[in-house]
Amino acid sequence: MVCKDEMLMQAYLDGELTRDERKQIALHIEKCPECLARMNEMKDLEDWARIHITDSFPRVDEALSIDVDRAWVGVSEQIEIEEKQMRQPIQIQEKSVKGRWTNMKRNTKRWISGVAAAAVVIGGFSIPQVQAAASDLLSVFRVNKVEMVKLTEKDLQDMESFLQNKELGNLDLKGMGKIWTEGEQKKDRDRQYDTYEQAVKKGESLPKKPEGYEVEHINVTDPMKVNFQLNTEKVNKVLKQLGAKVDLESKLNGKTFSVEVPKTTEMTLKAKNHDFRYMVASTPQLTVDKDVDVAKLRDSILSLPFIPTDLKKQLMAIQDWQNTLPIPVVEGMGKTTEVQVNGTKGLMMKEERGAAVLLWQKDGKIHTLSVYQNGSDQLIELAKKLDK
Repeated sequence: MVCKDEMLMQAYLDGELTRDERKQIALHIEKCPECLARMNEMKDLEDWARIHITDSFPRVDEALSIDVDRAWVGVSEQIEIEEKQMRQPIQIQEKSVKGRWTNMKRNTKRWISGVAAAAVVIGGFSIPQVQAAASDLLSVFRVNKVEMVKLTEKDLQDMESFLQNKELGNLDLKGMGKIWTEGEQKKDRDRQYDTYEQAVKKGESLPKKPEGYEVEHINVTDPMKVNFQLNTEKVNKVLKQLGAKVDLESKLNGKTFSVEVPKTTEMTLKAKNHDFRYMVASTPQLTVDKDVDVAKLRDSILSLPFIPTDLKKQLMAIQDWQNTLPIPVVEGMGKTTEVQVNGTKGLMMKEERGAAVLLWQKDGKIHTLSVYQNGSDQLIELAKKLDK
C-alpha cells in the first residue's frame, strides 16, 4: 500500500474521513513503522496545540454564560440596593502561550478555516443587510464593495470558536432579557456527503460543479436565527459597568431583533496536483422593527466589550457600511493583495508555508477558496469558474 500524505493523515486525526478510508489508513500504519511514527508525531503536535492554545481560550458559549452571570451579580446589587460602594473587579488570569502558532503545520488548517469564519462573523457585526420586521420593508442594503480590516491571531481564534460552538437553545440573561435561537431541531443540521452526486440526490442545493474538478467531502450547515429580547434599561447599566460607550435605544425595550446566521456550503475540489476547499455563504442579516434607528443599533452592537478594540475601530470607520463587506486580514500571517474575480474585487491571502485563501463577494454571498500548499496561482482561475 502506498504511504499516505500528511494532509490525509491529518484528516484522519481530525475525524474527517469516511469509515472505509479510516480503516485503510489504520491497516496501513499497523504495517508501516515510518507512517506510524509520522502519525504519532502529528498527534503529539495536536495535543500540544490543544493544551497550550485551544485550552487557553474559553468556549464562547461558556464564556458568555459566565460573563453575564458575573456582570449581573455585580450590577444588580447596585440597581436593586442602590449601593454606592464599587465592587472589586473580577480578576481573570490569562495563560501565556509560548511559541508562534504560525510555525505549526497544524495551524495552516486552522488559519484557513479561521479566515473563512471571520468573514462571516465580521459581516454580521457590520450589518451589511438590514430588513424590517413590519409588513412594509426598509431598504435592503446591497453589498457592492469590500474593504480590508485587520485581525490578530487571538481575534481569529475567538471567531472560529464562536462558529464551531454555536448551538440551538436559550440563554437567560438574569432579568436583562433573553437570547434564543431558531432553526430546525434536528441532529443533521450539519450534513456531510462523500460525493457531489450523493448530496444532490439528497436534495441539497449546491454550487455548480466546475469543469475539470472532482468534488468530494461536502459539508452543508443549515441557517439559524439568533433572537434578542432585552430590558434596555438594565442592559445599558450592565454595558456601562463593562465599559461600553453607547447605550441601546429605548425603542428596543421588550422588542425582538434577530441576526440570521446563513446557510454555509463547503466542498473539496480535487485537481491533478492539488486539493482546494471552497465555502460559500450569504452575508448575515439583521431584522429589526421599522422604527428602530439601524445606525444607532449598529453603533451599540459595535460598542460591546467582547468585540476586539482594534477591530471595532476599523468597522466604525467604514462610512458606507450599508454597502461594504469587511474582509479580514490576519496580521503577521503572510501577504495580502487585491485581485479581480470576473470583475469583482477580492483579496488573496498567502501564508508563509504556502497555504492561501482567496475571498470575494458577489450578489450578497461570501466566497472563500483555499489551498493547503503551493497552489495559489490556480485559485483565481478556479474562482472564475465557480463565480459564473
